[in-house]
Amino acid sequence: LNGRHYAVSLVQADGRYDLERGRGSGDAGDLFRDGGISLLGPSEGDVLAGPFPNTDSYQGGNIQKTGNRISNISPSSETMTFSFTSPLLPTYDPTKSPTKAPTPRPTQTPTPRPTPFPTKAPTSSPTHLSSEMPSLIPSSMPSSRPSSLPPVLPPSVLFEIEECRGYLLEADKSPANGHVDMNEYTEFISLWTAGQIQADNFLNLPGHLQWEFRFESKYIDDTLLIPTTDATSADRSYLYETCGKIKKAIDEILPPSQGNDGESLITDSMPSSMPSSQPSVMPSLMPSSMPSSQPSVMPSLVSSSMPSYQPSVMPSHDPSFTPSYQPSSIPSLATTSPPLSDFELCKNYLRQADTSSPAGKVDANEYTKFISFLSDGRINKTRFRDLPFNLIILFTFDSQNNYIPLAEETAADTAYLSKICSKTKSAI
Repeated sequence: LNGRHYAVSLVQADGRYDLERGRGSGDAGDLFRDGGISLLGPSEGDVLAGPFPNTDSYQGGNIQKTGNRISNISPSSETMTFSFTSPLLPTYDPTKSPTKAPTPRPTQTPTPRPTPFPTKAPTSSPTHLSSEMPSLIPSSMPSSRPSSLPPVLPPSVLFEIEECRGYLLEADKSPANGHVDMNEYTEFISLWTAGQIQADNFLNLPGHLQWEFRFESKYIDDTLLIPTTDATSADRSYLYETCGKIKKAIDEILPPSQGNDGESLITDSMPSSMPSSQPSVMPSLMPSSMPSSQPSVMPSLVSSSMPSYQPSVMPSHDPSFTPSYQPSSIPSLATTSPPLSDFELCKNYLRQADTSSPAGKVDANEYTKFISFLSDGRINKTRFRDLPFNLIILFTFDSQNNYIPLAEETAADTAYLSKICSKTKSAI
């Protein structure tokens, strides 16, 4: 499997993907039959626009239309029939007359529309069932059963939900209709990340965010859309869940760090041109062009091009080629031998991670340890499925039968390991 793509899938007719989401064990809408959904064919137009499910194929990260079509599915019975057509098969003459009478005409009078907002006044008697979401206005009487959620959500959570819905409403403008489509979702992501994730179209968004839209949106008029209304408790519950999952995906792509005032800040990947007034509590990804006024409590991941004014309180793993102004009070851990190359370090970390059988191969769990070693503990997960999405995809596509072999018996073996190390370092 690749993320949420399955090698074998039980296709459900209603396209709700309830089985994949763990919502029950199937219902009547999952069955293809006459009188319900009796057609399964290719997508129409854009492959990501549906309808879903369809007969499109997914191989090597690409979605392609097969043109296969299953139609004329018979009513439910012990023996059922259907028609199958494909561009690779010869066509036959169609039947001369329709097999069924047309469906009756729709009624002229639409059903009454629901009210857009809930009533303002509290109820005078308790409810008989627990609420899915906390009430914003208290009732004058207690309910007979407790709510399934705490009476008040934390202020930070409420703020994120309101912030998310505000950006959804702002993105809903082509035209504004109470729903956010794929293109508007792209604009919504740009707004919520303050422009840090920008794409000219939906297909250029990170895979994490594409799939959150795909699985959390709803089918409305045969189109995938995210409703922006919060008129009912069910609407608010849906927005709470959808916004929470999108926020989690954004945080995996742009991991936040805590500033002095508690606000969520995104670290800058470029070095500063001036020294900081206080030492950093985390190692920098790139050396600064100026020395800091105080020593860092953590060793730098990259050797600096300038000597420090004061000795480091932690020993370095690699010897410096430039002397410091003052001697260090702690001996260096490294010998006078030249530092290992990135490739040699990567191979050493792979061998250290290879702790279980079979020896000489790194499996998915050992790969999780390898990532922790290679990232100096900054990406430290206990399970493979908790790794960032791009690292999971890299292992899935570049491993050999779900293993990374460590042998270097031929030039091809060395080239393979070099590719693995280079792509993993880039992904990190």
